[in-house]
Order: sequence, then C-alpha cells, then structure tokens
Amino acid sequence: ELMSQTGNHYGAIYVNASNFSLQNSYLEKFLDGVVQAPSDTNKGFTVHNNIIKDILGGGNGSGSDPQTCGTGLNEGCGEDRGDGVVCWGQDCKVTNNTINCKTGNDCRIGVHGENLSYPNPRHYNFTFTGNIITGPFRRALACEATENCNMSDNVGKGQTWWNVTCINSTNCGGTGNKFYYDLPAGDTTGSSWSPRKGPLYIYGKAQNTSFDSSNQFIISGTQAEFGGILLGLNTGDLRG
Repeated sequence: ELMSQTGNHYGAIYVNASNFSLQNSYLEKFLDGVVQAPSDTNKGFTVHNNIIKDILGGGNGSGSDPQTCGTGLNEGCGEDRGDGVVCWGQDCKVTNNTINCKTGNDCRIGVHGENLSYPNPRHYNFTFTGNIITGPFRRALACEATENCNMSDNVGKGQTWWNVTCINSTNCGGTGNKFYYDLPAGDTTGSSWSPRKGPLYIYGKAQNTSFDSSNQFIISGTQAEFGGILLGLNTGDLRG
C-alpha cells in the first residue's frame, strides 16, 4: 500500500495529456486513483465503468489532534491527496464507476473537478454521472472553480464532510442523485480545517447552482449542521 501523507503523490494512473480514456478496469489500494494533471490545455478525459477500490487517502481520520497545514499541492492535513478520480483539466466525463475509500481511512474526494488556475483561464465541462461512491471520503463529489459541472444520478454514502459541493463554480448542480449523510456524532475527521458539515455545501462565488427536488438527501443519526450550506460572498443564485 503506497500511502504517504506528505511528499510525492502516489497513484494508479497519472495523465498529462488530452483525449484520455479509461474503461472497464479494476484498480485497488492506491493513494490516488486516476489523476488528470493540472493543466489549462489538457482536454478530453473519460473514466467510465471502472471499479476503483479502497482508495487510501492521506488524512489522520477522526480522533486526531488538529495539525498545522501548509498550502498548495503539499498542504497536508488530508487535503492535497486521496481522490478516486480527479480532473484538473477540462472536458471531463466520469461515469458509471464504483469507487470507495478504504474503511477506517481518511480520503479526500471520490470524484473531483477543479481549476487550479482560477480565476483565469476558465475550465469548462465536467460530467459526473451514474457513479456509486462510498466510504470515508470527505466529499463524494466536488466541483471547484469550474464552469458547467453536471453531477447527476450518483449515489454517495459514508462521507465525513459533505456528500456534494460546488465551490466558486458557475452552472454547477445535478438531478436524480441519492445521498446518505450518516456521519456519527463525535466524528472529527479533518478537524484542522474546522469544516461545517452537512450533505450539501455551496461556497464562494457560486453562480447558477441548482439541485432540484429529484435529488434525495437522506440524513440519519448524524452531526450534520445543515441540510444545505450557503456561505461566502457573491454566491449568486441558489436554486433547489
């Protein structure tokens, strides 16, 4: 098991190219699963119908003392590694995959799209549909600093911060998702960041964010603070 909380980011597949496709594959016990390299020019990234089992993550989990966190790609504290699939380019499709974080570990995000060049240039077109994401990821699905992010018909269960989040993104949302927010009371995963916890998290300069009534958020026996969280300035319009 190539698990490391600092230093190099070990993973199964790292892609620094355009027009990549991974289908019908099986990956198991990696720090990160499938990673598209940070780039303004990498376009075309498809991850379809794979099993990505037991992502290891790099966090300390619940019960650990808060840490001093750094910044950037080596900020540590579990927030710079530990994704099932991450797209740092654009024109990304992550569909019909089964992804889990290993039981007892502390992973970051199941399926993740982010523009590290925010606010310019902009990164467009992220489609995350039909995925089943389980276990102690801090989020099942996330789009950050993106434009046109569709997260629909997914299932998420077992997350420790939020099931789904849109941060500093435009046209972000989804339909037909089913999220189970079942975080036990007293769980302190990621306490270094003092997250406000709940199934849906909208933050920052989010514009045209929409999760309609076809989405199901099932909350049971948890420490969720809110069913949906809207924080930050210039959040634009939130519909749901």
